[in-house]
Amino acid sequence: MYRKRKFLRIKIHNKRIYYFLLLIIFIIFIVLVYAYKQFTLSQINSYESCIKAGIPVQMSNPRKCVVKGRVYLQRSINAKSSPSVTPMLTPTPTPIPTTTSNIGTLGEPISNSLSRITKKPFGIYVTPTESPIQPENFIGFHTGIDFETLSNEADIAVPITAICNGKIRLIGPIEGYGGAVIQDCNVGEQVVTVLYGHLDIASSNLKVNDILNKKSLIANLAPAYSTNSGGERKHLHLGIHLGENIEYRGYIQNESELSSWLNYKRLFK
Repeated sequence: MYRKRKFLRIKIHNKRIYYFLLLIIFIIFIVLVYAYKQFTLSQINSYESCIKAGIPVQMSNPRKCVVKGRVYLQRSINAKSSPSVTPMLTPTPTPIPTTTSNIGTLGEPISNSLSRITKKPFGIYVTPTESPIQPENFIGFHTGIDFETLSNEADIAVPITAICNGKIRLIGPIEGYGGAVIQDCNVGEQVVTVLYGHLDIASSNLKVNDILNKKSLIANLAPAYSTNSGGERKHLHLGIHLGENIEYRGYIQNESELSSWLNYKRLFK
Protein backbone atom coordinates (compact mmCIF):
# COMPACT_ATOMS: atom_id res chain seq x y z
CA MET A 1 0.00 0.00 0.00
CA TYR A 2 2.84 2.38 0.87
CA ARG A 3 4.58 1.66 -2.43
CA LYS A 4 1.36 2.29 -4.33
CA ARG A 5 0.84 5.68 -2.66
CA LYS A 6 4.44 6.59 -3.36
CA PHE A 7 3.94 5.64 -7.02
CA LEU A 8 0.82 7.82 -7.25
CA ARG A 9 2.68 10.77 -5.72
CA ILE A 10 5.47 10.38 -8.26
CA LYS A 11 2.94 10.15 -11.11
CA ILE A 12 1.06 13.26 -9.97
CA HIS A 13 4.34 15.07 -9.54
CA ASN A 14 5.40 14.15 -13.09
CA LYS A 15 2.07 15.48 -14.48
CA ARG A 16 2.64 18.80 -12.78
CA ILE A 17 6.09 19.04 -14.33
CA TYR A 18 4.56 18.17 -17.72
CA TYR A 19 1.91 20.89 -17.50
CA PHE A 20 4.45 23.35 -16.18
CA LEU A 21 6.71 22.67 -19.17
CA LEU A 22 3.74 23.13 -21.54
CA LEU A 23 3.00 26.48 -19.93
CA ILE A 24 6.65 27.56 -20.32
CA ILE A 25 6.63 26.52 -23.99
CA PHE A 26 3.39 28.44 -24.60
CA ILE A 27 4.78 31.57 -22.96
CA ILE A 28 7.97 31.31 -25.02
CA PHE A 29 5.86 30.93 -28.19
CA ILE A 30 3.82 34.05 -27.36
CA VAL A 31 7.00 36.03 -26.64
CA LEU A 32 8.57 34.90 -29.93
CA VAL A 33 5.43 35.83 -31.91
CA TYR A 34 5.32 39.26 -30.28
CA ALA A 35 9.05 39.77 -30.86
CA TYR A 36 8.70 38.76 -34.51
CA LYS A 37 5.78 41.17 -34.97
CA GLN A 38 7.75 44.00 -33.39
CA PHE A 39 10.75 43.15 -35.55
CA THR A 40 8.55 43.17 -38.67
CA LEU A 41 7.11 46.58 -37.74
CA SER A 42 10.60 47.93 -37.10
CA GLN A 43 11.61 46.97 -40.66
CA ILE A 44 8.85 49.12 -42.19
CA ASN A 45 10.46 52.25 -43.61
CA SER A 46 8.24 53.17 -46.55
CA TYR A 47 4.65 53.14 -47.78
CA GLU A 48 5.42 50.17 -50.01
CA SER A 49 6.86 48.06 -47.18
CA CYS A 50 3.84 49.04 -45.07
CA ILE A 51 1.53 47.60 -47.75
CA LYS A 52 3.57 44.39 -48.00
CA ALA A 53 3.28 43.95 -44.23
CA GLY A 54 -0.52 44.11 -44.50
CA ILE A 55 -0.91 47.29 -42.46
CA PRO A 56 -4.25 49.09 -43.18
CA VAL A 57 -3.89 52.31 -45.16
CA GLN A 58 -5.90 55.51 -44.96
CA MET A 59 -7.49 56.63 -48.25
CA SER A 60 -6.29 60.17 -47.81
CA ASN A 61 -4.55 62.29 -50.42
CA PRO A 62 -1.91 61.06 -50.60
CA ARG A 63 -2.71 57.70 -49.01
CA LYS A 64 -0.85 57.05 -45.82
CA CYS A 65 0.08 54.22 -43.49
CA VAL A 66 0.72 54.75 -39.78
CA VAL A 67 3.04 52.37 -37.89
CA LYS A 68 3.88 52.96 -34.23
CA GLY A 69 3.40 56.69 -34.65
CA ARG A 70 5.41 56.84 -37.89
CA VAL A 71 3.53 58.09 -40.98
CA TYR A 72 4.46 56.88 -44.47
CA LEU A 73 2.89 58.59 -47.48
CA GLN A 74 2.27 57.06 -50.89
CA ARG A 75 4.45 58.59 -53.53
CA SER A 76 2.58 60.54 -56.18
CA ILE A 77 1.56 58.48 -59.22
CA ASN A 78 0.40 59.25 -62.72
CA ALA A 79 -3.39 59.34 -62.81
CA LYS A 80 -3.38 56.97 -65.80
CA SER A 81 -1.48 54.17 -64.09
CA SER A 82 -1.09 52.77 -60.61
CA PRO A 83 1.16 50.11 -59.05
CA SER A 84 -1.92 48.64 -57.37
CA VAL A 85 -3.51 47.83 -60.73
CA THR A 86 -2.41 44.86 -62.81
CA PRO A 87 -0.18 46.47 -65.49
CA MET A 88 -1.38 44.24 -68.32
CA LEU A 89 -4.90 45.52 -67.75
CA THR A 90 -4.02 49.21 -68.09
CA PRO A 91 -4.89 50.35 -71.64
CA THR A 92 -4.01 53.51 -73.52
CA PRO A 93 -6.67 56.15 -72.80
CA THR A 94 -9.18 56.51 -75.63
CA PRO A 95 -11.66 59.36 -75.14
CA ILE A 96 -15.14 58.70 -76.48
CA PRO A 97 -16.51 61.38 -78.79
CA THR A 98 -19.78 63.00 -77.83
CA THR A 99 -22.60 61.42 -79.83
CA THR A 100 -26.35 61.31 -79.57
CA SER A 101 -26.12 57.66 -78.44
CA ASN A 102 -24.26 58.44 -75.25
CA ILE A 103 -25.97 61.68 -74.25
CA GLY A 104 -28.99 61.35 -72.06
CA THR A 105 -30.11 60.25 -68.67
CA LEU A 106 -28.03 57.80 -66.69
CA GLY A 107 -29.12 54.25 -66.03
CA GLU A 108 -29.20 52.49 -62.67
CA PRO A 109 -26.07 50.58 -61.64
CA ILE A 110 -28.15 48.43 -59.29
CA SER A 111 -31.87 47.85 -58.86
CA ASN A 112 -33.74 50.46 -56.77
CA SER A 113 -30.52 52.43 -56.66
CA LEU A 114 -31.64 55.62 -54.90
CA SER A 115 -33.20 53.74 -52.00
CA ARG A 116 -29.84 52.04 -51.36
CA ILE A 117 -27.95 55.27 -50.67
CA THR A 118 -28.22 54.99 -46.90
CA LYS A 119 -24.70 55.11 -45.45
CA LYS A 120 -22.15 56.89 -47.59
CA PRO A 121 -23.58 59.46 -50.00
CA PHE A 122 -21.51 61.72 -52.22
CA GLY A 123 -19.28 64.17 -50.35
CA ILE A 124 -19.71 62.79 -46.82
CA TYR A 125 -16.65 63.32 -44.60
CA VAL A 126 -15.53 60.25 -42.64
CA THR A 127 -12.83 59.38 -40.15
CA PRO A 128 -12.14 56.12 -38.29
CA THR A 129 -14.10 57.51 -35.31
CA GLU A 130 -16.85 59.36 -37.18
CA SER A 131 -18.41 57.27 -39.90
CA PRO A 132 -21.70 55.45 -40.57
CA ILE A 133 -19.58 52.34 -41.21
CA GLN A 134 -17.60 50.66 -38.46
CA PRO A 135 -14.83 49.75 -38.45
CA GLU A 136 -13.76 52.59 -40.73
CA ASN A 137 -10.30 52.61 -42.35
CA PHE A 138 -10.53 55.81 -44.39
CA ILE A 139 -10.27 59.55 -43.84
CA GLY A 140 -11.64 62.21 -46.16
CA PHE A 141 -14.54 63.38 -48.32
CA HIS A 142 -16.25 60.57 -50.23
CA THR A 143 -15.86 61.08 -53.98
CA GLY A 144 -18.55 58.60 -54.98
CA ILE A 145 -21.74 57.01 -53.73
CA ASP A 146 -22.08 53.69 -51.91
CA PHE A 147 -25.10 51.58 -52.80
CA GLU A 148 -25.87 49.13 -49.99
CA THR A 149 -27.17 45.59 -50.33
CA LEU A 150 -30.20 44.21 -48.52
CA SER A 151 -30.18 41.55 -45.83
CA ASN A 152 -31.65 38.96 -48.18
CA GLU A 153 -28.89 39.64 -50.76
CA ALA A 154 -26.01 38.53 -48.54
CA ASP A 155 -25.63 35.13 -50.22
CA ILE A 156 -27.08 35.72 -53.68
CA ALA A 157 -25.73 37.29 -56.86
CA VAL A 158 -26.35 41.02 -57.07
CA PRO A 159 -25.77 42.21 -60.67
CA ILE A 160 -24.22 45.60 -61.48
CA THR A 161 -25.04 47.28 -64.80
CA ALA A 162 -23.54 50.17 -66.76
CA ILE A 163 -25.01 53.61 -66.18
CA CYS A 164 -23.99 54.90 -69.61
CA ASN A 165 -22.58 53.94 -73.01
CA GLY A 166 -18.82 53.70 -73.31
CA LYS A 167 -15.62 51.71 -73.60
CA ILE A 168 -14.03 49.75 -70.73
CA ARG A 169 -10.70 51.33 -69.81
CA LEU A 170 -9.74 48.96 -67.04
CA ILE A 171 -10.97 45.76 -65.43
CA GLY A 172 -9.06 44.22 -62.55
CA PRO A 173 -7.96 44.76 -58.96
CA ILE A 174 -7.54 48.26 -57.54
CA GLU A 175 -6.27 48.84 -54.02
CA GLY A 176 -9.13 49.81 -51.72
CA TYR A 177 -11.84 48.55 -54.07
CA GLY A 178 -10.92 44.93 -54.75
CA GLY A 179 -12.34 44.06 -58.17
CA ALA A 180 -13.19 47.12 -60.24
CA VAL A 181 -14.21 48.27 -63.70
CA ILE A 182 -13.51 51.74 -65.10
CA GLN A 183 -15.50 52.94 -68.10
CA ASP A 184 -15.30 55.96 -70.37
CA CYS A 185 -18.55 57.72 -71.15
CA ASN A 186 -20.19 61.10 -71.62
CA VAL A 187 -22.60 62.91 -69.36
CA GLY A 188 -24.15 65.56 -71.52
CA GLU A 189 -21.15 67.06 -73.30
CA GLN A 190 -18.74 66.16 -70.50
CA VAL A 191 -16.25 63.31 -70.90
CA VAL A 192 -16.07 61.29 -67.68
CA THR A 193 -14.67 58.05 -66.31
CA VAL A 194 -16.97 55.87 -64.22
CA LEU A 195 -15.53 53.60 -61.53
CA TYR A 196 -17.53 50.59 -60.33
CA GLY A 197 -15.87 49.17 -57.21
CA HIS A 198 -16.10 46.01 -55.06
CA LEU A 199 -16.98 43.67 -57.95
CA ASP A 200 -16.52 39.94 -58.40
CA ILE A 201 -14.46 40.13 -61.59
CA ALA A 202 -14.62 36.36 -62.03
CA SER A 203 -18.36 36.72 -62.70
CA SER A 204 -17.67 38.86 -65.77
CA ASN A 205 -16.64 37.92 -69.32
CA LEU A 206 -15.79 41.51 -70.23
CA LYS A 207 -12.34 42.74 -71.23
CA VAL A 208 -10.57 46.05 -71.79
CA ASN A 209 -11.87 47.98 -74.84
CA ASP A 210 -15.25 46.22 -74.83
CA ILE A 211 -18.12 48.65 -75.39
CA LEU A 212 -20.77 48.82 -72.70
CA ASN A 213 -24.25 50.09 -73.38
CA LYS A 214 -26.42 51.60 -70.69
CA LYS A 215 -27.94 48.72 -68.65
CA SER A 216 -25.30 46.24 -69.90
CA LEU A 217 -24.35 43.67 -67.28
CA ILE A 218 -20.86 44.34 -65.89
CA ALA A 219 -20.40 41.84 -63.05
CA ASN A 220 -21.86 40.75 -59.73
CA LEU A 221 -20.94 42.35 -56.44
CA ALA A 222 -18.15 40.57 -54.60
CA PRO A 223 -18.94 38.62 -51.41
CA ALA A 224 -18.57 40.59 -48.19
CA TYR A 225 -15.08 40.88 -46.67
CA SER A 226 -13.45 39.02 -49.54
CA THR A 227 -10.41 39.90 -51.63
CA ASN A 228 -12.63 41.10 -54.48
CA SER A 229 -14.60 43.36 -52.16
CA GLY A 230 -11.38 44.91 -50.89
CA GLY A 231 -12.08 43.40 -47.47
CA GLU A 232 -15.22 45.51 -47.10
CA ARG A 233 -18.93 44.85 -46.78
CA LYS A 234 -20.93 43.80 -49.85
CA HIS A 235 -21.79 47.05 -51.62
CA LEU A 236 -21.13 49.07 -54.78
CA HIS A 237 -18.93 52.16 -54.88
CA LEU A 238 -19.73 54.31 -57.90
CA GLY A 239 -17.49 57.25 -58.74
CA ILE A 240 -17.91 59.60 -61.73
CA HIS A 241 -14.78 61.66 -62.42
CA LEU A 242 -14.63 64.53 -64.90
CA GLY A 243 -12.16 64.20 -67.76
CA GLU A 244 -10.53 61.26 -69.49
CA ASN A 245 -7.78 60.72 -66.89
CA ILE A 246 -8.46 57.78 -64.60
CA GLU A 247 -8.80 58.77 -60.94
CA TYR A 248 -8.79 56.03 -58.31
CA ARG A 249 -9.21 58.03 -55.12
CA GLY A 250 -12.33 57.21 -53.16
CA TYR A 251 -11.61 59.94 -50.61
CA ILE A 252 -9.98 63.37 -50.81
CA GLN A 253 -8.80 65.74 -48.08
CA ASN A 254 -10.00 69.05 -49.50
CA GLU A 255 -13.73 69.55 -50.00
CA SER A 256 -13.06 71.88 -52.93
CA GLU A 257 -11.69 68.92 -54.91
CA LEU A 258 -15.15 67.35 -54.99
CA SER A 259 -15.88 69.59 -57.98
CA SER A 260 -13.82 67.12 -60.03
CA TRP A 261 -16.45 64.43 -59.45
CA LEU A 262 -20.15 64.29 -60.30
CA ASN A 263 -22.92 63.30 -57.91
CA TYR A 264 -24.85 60.42 -59.49
CA LYS A 265 -27.91 61.13 -57.36
CA ARG A 266 -28.31 64.58 -58.95
CA LEU A 267 -27.85 63.21 -62.46
CA PHE A 268 -30.13 60.17 -62.35
CA LYS A 269 -33.58 60.69 -63.82
